[in-house]
Amino acid sequence: MQVPRCLSFQGRIRRGQFWLYWCGAMLALVLSVALIGALAPLGQVAAIIGALLGIAGAGAACWLSLATQVKRWHDLDRTGWMVLINFIPFLGLLVAVIYLGFIKGTAGPNRFDAAGVAVAPPPPPPPPSPPSATEPPLLSPAKPSAPKSRGGKRLLAAMLGLAVLAVLLAAIVFVFVPGNTWEVRRSWMRASLGSAADCQALAWRYRTGQDVPQDFARAAHWFERAADHGLAQGQYDLAVLYYYGLGVPADPARAKTLLQAAVAQNYVPAKTLLGLLQESDESGREMAKLLWEEASAAGDPWAQSLLGSMFLARREQGDGKENLTLALYYLESARRGGAETVGGLLQHVWATVPPETLEEITTQVFGRLAQGKPDPITPPAPVEPPKTPETTETPAPADNPPAETAAGLGEEVLASVRARPEYVALNTAYAERSQADPSWAASDEGRAVGQYLQTMRTDAQAAQVVTPEGGKPTLEYAVGGSKLTDNGVHVDQLDSDADYRKTVVDALAQNIVSAPRPLVVSEFLKHQEGGDAK
Repeated sequence: MQVPRCLSFQGRIRRGQFWLYWCGAMLALVLSVALIGALAPLGQVAAIIGALLGIAGAGAACWLSLATQVKRWHDLDRTGWMVLINFIPFLGLLVAVIYLGFIKGTAGPNRFDAAGVAVAPPPPPPPPSPPSATEPPLLSPAKPSAPKSRGGKRLLAAMLGLAVLAVLLAAIVFVFVPGNTWEVRRSWMRASLGSAADCQALAWRYRTGQDVPQDFARAAHWFERAADHGLAQGQYDLAVLYYYGLGVPADPARAKTLLQAAVAQNYVPAKTLLGLLQESDESGREMAKLLWEEASAAGDPWAQSLLGSMFLARREQGDGKENLTLALYYLESARRGGAETVGGLLQHVWATVPPETLEEITTQVFGRLAQGKPDPITPPAPVEPPKTPETTETPAPADNPPAETAAGLGEEVLASVRARPEYVALNTAYAERSQADPSWAASDEGRAVGQYLQTMRTDAQAAQVVTPEGGKPTLEYAVGGSKLTDNGVHVDQLDSDADYRKTVVDALAQNIVSAPRPLVVSEFLKHQEGGDAK
């Protein structure tokens, strides 16, 4: 059986035939790959048939390409083993394209002809005959023409070869590399070569549908590649897909393993999601709390919202007031951090705060936000009256009735202050403004108003009866932060006469709330009430 000339390794072919056969081989190779890809999704039988046909086509294309190159090397009077130059990366392909596609073969027969054997050289031409006697002699011999240089032709051929190679590589990239833009194709090639950052970037393109069709399965593939390179963000993003079952089967165990690897690299979002997995198990709730506290301290609003919800659920356990304060602190931190979903919950929680604790909780929440950590704000110590050395060393007699009247007097004055319209109006305006604009509490005006409210409460708690050594019992109190005494109060009647005691308490409270206010506080009230403030 005679082999077709195009598939034979014998003989020679010219440049035109080389391009014709070689382009045919490349077309056959592309069609073979396309046939495999077209039949693969149609079922197992179709996939097998497509694979067999594709392998046969690809084998024929490779045979044709190899035979074409061998015969073209023959045309250049070189052995067919020169095809091994293709195994040199990039440079070998460049040399092969330049020589086989653009360099002219040997003129006339050479040692490789159609029979594939060496041919005897042709006989030399006969010597020129002498000029005839009838012909006139030449006046001057003709100058022999200089042989044409092949350097320029070879340089031009090399440049054309480079241009063709560049076009060929670009065509291969645009045909075989997926993507709609050059950035996607470049990212795909770098990711395929092992770049962890490009694996992560390409995965996010498939996850979000940026310049490529959204495909969670492909996103999972590239996230897996990034995670295998040890990239913490890739481990976290792959865990999210496994946790929610996007593009891969839902697998919380696999997600937990990936998150633990990311947490080991101190990746903050991984701490939040790992805490969510731990919180679903009762034995892991304290671990979830610790993880969320670390993520919250790093500024993760999702962790802050989860931590706020956890403390809100513990509102009826232990110190309910502290749990409520922490819940409001973390929810407000999450809202400031951009977690808009907590806005409705935050308003609902504020609406459920008992009126009798609203002032204290508001002060604690915004005070902690101002200091940037959830630790309780310690209120200023009450104003203590100066004590003489004698008073410190010699306590009052235990049977002295006026000394007993001091017990509880400051708390009664504080309760009376909190019931005054002046205090209620200022405190309500402060709470409403703080809730409407959380950043206001940390401003100069917010701090001034908050400090003035605290000063009134401290002044009220400073009310007491003191009995100096050898002196007369005296009522001591504070207004505007200044300590005062009132010798006109019958302290001996404070314990025995309830009406008289109430009169004194109300008078002290009125003095405290009627004291001159700082200008900043007055301007704040004027703006809030729309009128003049005292």
